[in-house]
Amino acid sequence: MPIGNILKQIRIKKGLRQNHVAEHVGLTNTSLSSIEGENNREASIPTIKKLCDFYEVPFEVVQMLCSDKSQDEGYEVKREEFVIFCSTYFDI
Repeated sequence: MPIGNILKQIRIKKGLRQNHVAEHVGLTNTSLSSIEGENNREASIPTIKKLCDFYEVPFEVVQMLCSDKSQDEGYEVKREEFVIFCSTYFDI
């Protein structure tokens, strides 16, 4: 799953508005919308880290959630367990 989709899901789960997040991390609303949107504009690592910090979710967790290793045997089960853990621990 694209990282923009993950970041959007986290923002929505936390009940935050796009313009509020954009303002606090130093982005324009248009930039954040592009990162989260269907086109999933590539965001820089520093921008992704700013968003992760604002959402209080470790960057590594977001990386794992968007990782696509569906070819690895047993990966899906581990990923599901990881998502359950993250949704509990990080309230996402």
